[in-house]
Amino acid sequence: MERDKKRIVLLVLLCLLLNPGWSTYAEGLPGTAFITGQEFSGHPFRDNGQGEERGEPEDRNCSDNDASLVITEERELATVKEQIEECPDPWDGYLVKLKSGVLEQESAALMEEEVSGLINDETEQMITGDVLLLHEEASVANLLQSGVADYAEPNWEVELMDVTAEETISVIHGWAYEAMAIDAARAQGLTGKGVRIGIIDSGVDFTHPDLENAVILEGYNYVEKTTAVTDEVGHGTKVTRLIVGEEDQYPVTGIAAEAEIVPLQCFSSSTTHVADLLRPITDAVDQYNCDIINMSWGLKTLSGSHSQMMKETVEHAWEHGVVMVAAAGNVSSSYPAGSLLYPAAYDHVIGVGAVNQNLTVASYSQQTAAVYVAAPGTSVVDGLNGTSFACPCVSGAAALLLQEDPALTPAELMKKLQDYAVDLGEDGYDTSSGWGFLQMDRLVGHVVISLEIQEPQ
Repeated sequence: MERDKKRIVLLVLLCLLLNPGWSTYAEGLPGTAFITGQEFSGHPFRDNGQGEERGEPEDRNCSDNDASLVITEERELATVKEQIEECPDPWDGYLVKLKSGVLEQESAALMEEEVSGLINDETEQMITGDVLLLHEEASVANLLQSGVADYAEPNWEVELMDVTAEETISVIHGWAYEAMAIDAARAQGLTGKGVRIGIIDSGVDFTHPDLENAVILEGYNYVEKTTAVTDEVGHGTKVTRLIVGEEDQYPVTGIAAEAEIVPLQCFSSSTTHVADLLRPITDAVDQYNCDIINMSWGLKTLSGSHSQMMKETVEHAWEHGVVMVAAAGNVSSSYPAGSLLYPAAYDHVIGVGAVNQNLTVASYSQQTAAVYVAAPGTSVVDGLNGTSFACPCVSGAAALLLQEDPALTPAELMKKLQDYAVDLGEDGYDTSSGWGFLQMDRLVGHVVISLEIQEPQ
C-alpha cells in the first residue's frame, strides 16, 4: 500500500512537471464559475422567448445553497459538508483539482517531500491528469491549504435516465422514425456516414442482432480497464440501437444507421459517480475524435448543486467542436418534478425532453430549463420509456446534419435546431418541450438563419 501511495505521488509530480499549462480550473469567489480565466456567461441561444436567459427552477430544495459546492481554502470543507448533510445526496469521496504551475517556484525534490506528507489516504486515485479522488478529509484539506490543489468538490452520484413510466398510450412500432421524418434525410442520401458518436453509457452488446451491420469501433471499458466492452445493464445497447440498429422484423433502421459508434463503458449498474465520467468525456474528445457525445444520464442533488469539474470537462468538449447531447431527466421518486439535471442543464449541451406518439410531452419527462428540444421517448425501444431514449434520437439527428454539412459548429447546430424545430407549446421557448420537436424534413437543406439572439417582441 505504501508503494501504491508513492506511485500516486510520483504520478502527481510527473503531471505537474509535464503539464505546466494544465487544463482550466475555477477561480474567484465560491459559487462563481470561471473558465480559462474568463467569467463564463450563459449560452447565447438559451433564450426563453422573452429575451431573458433561462434560469434554474425556483422551487428547488435547499435553494439557499450555491450552484456548485466547491471547496476552496477560503471556503472550508467543514462548511460544505454541513450543507451536504442538511440535504443528504448520494456521493462517494471528494474530487480534488490540482493547481497548475505549482512547480514553477520549487524544485521537484522539495515538492515530492511536500506532497507525500499531504496525502494520507490509502484509497486515492488519479482520475485525470489533474484530478484526484480522495476519501480522507484531512488529505483534501492539506492539499487545499498547501496551495497544491485549486479546489475540491463532492464526488456526486449519477444515474441512467430510463424508466417504465405510466405512459399507457398505444404505440406503432417505429413511430419515432416516422414522426421525425427520417425518410426526408434518407432521400437526400443522409445516413450519418462518417460521423462519429461516443456513447458514454453501460457499454454495448456487440452480439445483438439489431447491431449486426452497425459500424462499432473499438472503445473502452472504464469499469474493467480494458478494451473489451460488454453491457451487463443493457441500457447502452438500447441507446446504440436507436442510432444505428436495424431490425429484421420491421422496416425500421436507426436514426443514423451508418454513423460510427464508439462505446465508452462506465456504468456497471444504473448508477455511477462523476469521477467515473470525467475521463470518458475527455477521451471521447481527445482520444477517439468523436463528433457527438451521447449522455443518457444525469446528475441532480437535493442541495441544488452541480459538478464544477463536469462543467469544465463539458466546456473542453465544446471548445474542441464536439456536439453534446444529454437526457433532460425523468420524474421519479429520486428526481421529483422540477429537478434540474446535469449535464443537460449546462449551456453548451443539448438537453432532450421526451414526447409520446401524440407529440405531447410525456408524463415522466422533466419540464425544466434543461430541456433544449424534444424527441420521441415513449416505447421507442423494447417498450421502455425515458429521456434516455429520446436523447439518442437527437444524437442521430445531429449526425445526419453533420453529414450534410461537416463544417457546422456546435453553436450553429444548436441554433439550427432552435430555428427549425416544430413548436409544440407556447410560442418560442418553453421548459416543457424546449424549442420544439425535431423533424428532419424541416432541418435538412436549411441553413442557420443567424447566430444572433432573437429580440423579444
